[in-house]
Amino acid sequence: MRTIMAKEKDFEATATVVIESTGHYHKILKRALDLHGIRVVVKDKVLKRLAKASRKGMTWAQTKLDTILVKDRTIAKLGANEAVFADLIRSEIVLCQALNQQMTARLERVKDYLQKNARSDNPKLALQVALLQTIPGVGLISALTIVAECGDISRFKHARALTAFAGLDPSVKESGQFKGTRNKVSKRGNRQLRQALYMVAMRSVSINRKGDYVNPYLRDFYDRKCQSKPNKVALIAVAHKLIFIIFAVLRDQKPFYWVDPEEHQVRINSA
Repeated sequence: MRTIMAKEKDFEATATVVIESTGHYHKILKRALDLHGIRVVVKDKVLKRLAKASRKGMTWAQTKLDTILVKDRTIAKLGANEAVFADLIRSEIVLCQALNQQMTARLERVKDYLQKNARSDNPKLALQVALLQTIPGVGLISALTIVAECGDISRFKHARALTAFAGLDPSVKESGQFKGTRNKVSKRGNRQLRQALYMVAMRSVSINRKGDYVNPYLRDFYDRKCQSKPNKVALIAVAHKLIFIIFAVLRDQKPFYWVDPEEHQVRINSA
């Protein structure tokens, strides 16, 4: 019989032993451990419950249980020595502080470079970053990421090309006469740009400190999408609309401003 256990003296009242069912022998062991206040779990029963609850079969249940047991042993080792656990937490905090200081220093160097570029004879980079920051929800880091990943916006003939570059275009599933109707975004484009757009989309539909929506127009668009789509699908739709806004701002080299849809249609008809 294979058991996952240690010596009796190493157990506390809340300890758990996982055993495999082997005829009637595991029942004898279970009674003995119960007398010492040690909780016993029969592995086969756990596997059957996991497989039934997940509907993913015994193989998946076995892998999941093995993962749980490995993590449980790791946590038990850390919990057995509070000093080691505390040192581990402190080391992680020190590492996070060091990384934060490095990121702050690098961001300051980027700001200095933008200021120098703004004072130069060709302040294209600084102008693009400043223009993007006029879009509600786009901050400095997001603007820098978008400019860095897109490069020269003139290489994109239209906003749909930029959409494909970001990997936010719908994937196509076809085979013979079959055409899929439940398609997802392709994710074949620039991952960093796609992540930046998604973060801007989340920021755009959020609420600021004053209790107002950061971008009320995109929030209204998001709410309408959420009526028939899951939240993440609606956010992708917001990111898709942001691409058209970003493309127009960089192409026209003009700050962002909202125009009423009816007024916009009048301008188009009169042009």
